Amino acid sequence: HWEMMLEQAERMRALVDDLLALSRLEQDAAPASRELIDVDEILEEAVAEGRMISGGAHEIKITKVAPEGILGDFKDMRSAVTNLVTNAVRYTPKDGKIELSWEVKDDHGILSVKDNGIGIAPEHIPR
Repeated sequence: HWEMMLEQAERMRALVDDLLALSRLEQDAAPASRELIDVDEILEEAVAEGRMISGGAHEIKITKVAPEGILGDFKDMRSAVTNLVTNAVRYTPKDGKIELSWEVKDDHGILSVKDNGIGIAPEHIPR
């Protein structure tokens, strides 16, 4: 029972962290800076953090990186991608695979974080 309590406490902590991050993003009145972001750097940082959190329980890798960057706020982009990877680690079974990629097609950037976890129910994907 102790292990189950610890897992529940960790889920609650993660939920509170996610809610606080969302609140900060929604309340940030200052306009975001726009700089050319090296997406490979963002992905490498997210993978490193994901591996640290995973403790080796998951295979986390970058499968594709387009050379093009993206205009935006580096900290916001890093936070968003790291959050996706952290959630993938959290909800992917041990020995699961998590793959990150960045590609550009028809002048549109496509960033993906794929895993073989439980997924997100459609009603919880508002945007």
